[in-house]
Amino acid sequence: MRDRVCEIPGAAPKPLIHVLKITEDEALLKCEVRGASPKPKVEWRDGDGNILPAEEPQVSRTGERYNITLLTTVTRTNISPFHCVATQEEIGHKTEHELYVAFSGTCGKVITGWLGGWFIGMLSFPLVITGWLVATKTIKIHSGRLGRANSSSEKTTAPGSETGPEELQVLRNGSVV
Repeated sequence: MRDRVCEIPGAAPKPLIHVLKITEDEALLKCEVRGASPKPKVEWRDGDGNILPAEEPQVSRTGERYNITLLTTVTRTNISPFHCVATQEEIGHKTEHELYVAFSGTCGKVITGWLGGWFIGMLSFPLVITGWLVATKTIKIHSGRLGRANSSSEKTTAPGSETGPEELQVLRNGSVV
């Protein structure tokens, strides 16, 4: 059995997984498999591969395609990561999606697979770098203006105003220096 979603029409795509509710001691997990044909068997498994007890699957059908939703409740004692597995024996197709649930303190935390954590980290990195570059450029601009103002030999102001040397230069030339 292997993932054959790109090879066979109707092969179940990677399941969609969600955490519907999480507390300090348990989490309600939802797995959705959409548009599969033939009808797949969908199960939740723990990190050791054991099948987890789940509610009765909710199945809807459109033509030859099946949509299946399966809910399970996991507790602190279950072994993470949790896998939603869709199997279609008739076409030799199996696909899955994993979810890590870390129960800690007064609220649980959820991490969807190593790729999800990596992706979120990679998206955050450019934002941090951009913020650093903007802050650095702003500091340079401000220190440059202060340096020019302090080193200017012209310390006079425009007549009848409190305009400083830079603004006076603009008044004389009609443009910013």
